[in-house]
Amino acid sequence: MDQIARVIQILDGGVAVVEASRKDACDMCPNKSESGCSGCGSIASIFATGKTMTAMAVNDAGAKVGDIVVLESSSALILGYAAAVFIAPIAVGLALYIFFLNTVQSEKWALAASAAGFAAVFAAIYFILERRAKRKPGIRISAIIKRADDIVNN
Repeated sequence: MDQIARVIQILDGGVAVVEASRKDACDMCPNKSESGCSGCGSIASIFATGKTMTAMAVNDAGAKVGDIVVLESSSALILGYAAAVFIAPIAVGLALYIFFLNTVQSEKWALAASAAGFAAVFAAIYFILERRAKRKPGIRISAIIKRADDIVNN
């Protein structure tokens, strides 16, 4: 998966902090018109459009602050993150609900355990992914589109 971004900070260890606009979920939609969303009902377009995000990226291209760059990330990594965030909490919550419903035989306890497990998995995923991102970013700068010097001079 590729994304265009701007380098906003250079860190030690060959890592850069980049800022990118989130891609609209409608970008690849065949029903998207010149004026925007065709109203297909995709809720993703409501939440993602126009917002910026910052991330750390391995600076393989030697980019400097202000450079416009191409970010590259593995599709498998992105799908793994999606599975961790969306599937794992539901699976743990459902498993705890079934376990407590069968052992304690109380729906209140089963619901409480399910909610606690769901929240605990989200918290664990958050801390694990934050730690991983600081140790080794899953995004890399693969190319420099425009140098900051060129942007200032033009």
